[in-house]
Amino acid sequence: MECNACGKDQVLELIKLMEEESKVKPDTVTFMAVLSGYSHGGFEDKGLEIFDEMVEWNDEVEAEIEHYGCVVDLLGRAGRSLKNAGNCAIPSNLHASARRMEDVRNVRELMMEKASCDGGDWKKLD
Repeated sequence: MECNACGKDQVLELIKLMEEESKVKPDTVTFMAVLSGYSHGGFEDKGLEIFDEMVEWNDEVEAEIEHYGCVVDLLGRAGRSLKNAGNCAIPSNLHASARRMEDVRNVRELMMEKASCDGGDWKKLD
């Protein structure tokens, strides 16, 4: 399933149809693919809507750290900042998981400059 095949407004309908017609239940991977597609496509509002639907509508799929990471990526690509300083580790960890250590250092430096984190935990990681 991909956003290009059905249009950004029809993805949720397709997920529901998939479950009703073919008895195939969307799982964590399904929602990861959808969230990632919206993130890379620049569809911030629809991606957040899908995330909300996933959390509220689907009792069998729990939001995992990877889903929250997609939401952080979605917001970051849309130019929105994180309000909670507790989330400072996520952008750095996303870069670290992709082995982009130069980006990790840049994120840490930027966060310390902007004082969005106290810096103590970042210093321990260096």
